[in-house]
Amino acid sequence: MSGDTTSWTVKDVLTWTTNRFRELGIDTPRLDAELIIAHVLGRDRVGVYLDLLRPLSPEERARIRAMVARRQKREPMAYILGVKEFYGRSFVVDQRVLIPRPDTETLVECVLERVKPPASVLEVGVGSGAVLITLGLERPGLELHGTDISSGALEITAHNAQQLGAQVHLYAGSLVEPLEGRRFAVVLSNPPYVEEDASLEPELSFEPPEALFAVDRGMAVIRALIDTAPGVLEEGGWLILEVGAGQATETRALLEASPWVDAFIQQDLAGIERVCGARLGA
Repeated sequence: MSGDTTSWTVKDVLTWTTNRFRELGIDTPRLDAELIIAHVLGRDRVGVYLDLLRPLSPEERARIRAMVARRQKREPMAYILGVKEFYGRSFVVDQRVLIPRPDTETLVECVLERVKPPASVLEVGVGSGAVLITLGLERPGLELHGTDISSGALEITAHNAQQLGAQVHLYAGSLVEPLEGRRFAVVLSNPPYVEEDASLEPELSFEPPEALFAVDRGMAVIRALIDTAPGVLEEGGWLILEVGAGQATETRALLEASPWVDAFIQQDLAGIERVCGARLGA
């Protein structure tokens, strides 16, 4: 695709890019090629196929080439496109935040089942804001609060909230520390839970390590949240956590000790035990 004197059609570039991504072992070569071309053309994926025979301008080829080069280095598509869909909405993302994943929609569902307006909810580690903003849009009237140690993440959350019409209150700091003395009906988090020496796919090297990795076999932040959440929860309030594969049993065991009651585990759509939670007892 580097020959500038050749007339390249949409079909030519789609075929070349798909084959190149397949050679590199990228999991979804055709889809990624379609998304890049659609983004540059300002069309959806159907529009790409309606334009297959249209020659691309030099400017369009240059933009596609730059995005393809990024994907060849295994940069995630969400960062290349600058957006990621979550719970049916588009959220702006970049390398300052973890990419929202479908698994985390299970966390949203577990919170929605247990909280009603006008309750206050606190998300620890808001990242892109996808979870907290979704809760507010799905349950208008909730009071939304979020913390993060990353100023960049807080900026992205604020931007997404403004774009999507959600009102959020954001605080810089670790875990629940910025809100000590307040009380919430729910404290939730998708904390870092990946073991530090885990073997991961190349795309994860682009995501912020502080949002991915934790010591103590990935359990350190989960344990810290279980220890500190009672200080900001109402009596009977819920702590609801996303956990990694294989961590649910240990997490529930921690939540079955005083002062917690009604501990639960919820599987995601893939059948993985993905969310754990419990209520703060008397």
